[in-house]
Amino acid sequence: MKTRMLTLSAFMLVCLLSLNLTSQAQQERGMLTSEEKDKMESFKIAYLTRELSLTPDDAKIFWPVYDQYSKELDKLRNERMKERDDAKRDFDNLSDKDMEKVVDGEIIFRQRELNIQKKYHDEFKKVLHVKKVAKLYMAEQNFKRKLLQRMREKRGQGAPHRGGLKRP
Repeated sequence: MKTRMLTLSAFMLVCLLSLNLTSQAQQERGMLTSEEKDKMESFKIAYLTRELSLTPDDAKIFWPVYDQYSKELDKLRNERMKERDDAKRDFDNLSDKDMEKVVDGEIIFRQRELNIQKKYHDEFKKVLHVKKVAKLYMAEQNFKRKLLQRMREKRGQGAPHRGGLKRP
């Protein structure tokens, strides 16, 4: 009985440590925890709803379309991130032919992303007035900008650099 209890305790300790290490690894890589993702998603929904001045009726038809759009983009971006991580890990060992597949794959991902955006552009125009579609695109950009600024401030990097990427 004592051995089972000790084994169970050790197992639970290993599980807790692995969860903590996973969370730390995600934070070190700049990845968000599920709690942070949920919070960010709530802010985004509130922000877009406010910026688009969505009525409850507008919201009922807009959000299911937007949610599907987001899911498709997230799936594609996760796939892209995995391929980038694989390429980074093996970068020095890749042959020229394999490296060509990696860089060509980046263009293919961009095209697939554009195809999703074009598809949902038409869907958005079916459920929103064209001016609200334009506002959606502007609001998404502004949300990303504000989010990046907030993340930089949280990490202590101060205000974002206006010229794009900071150079060394």
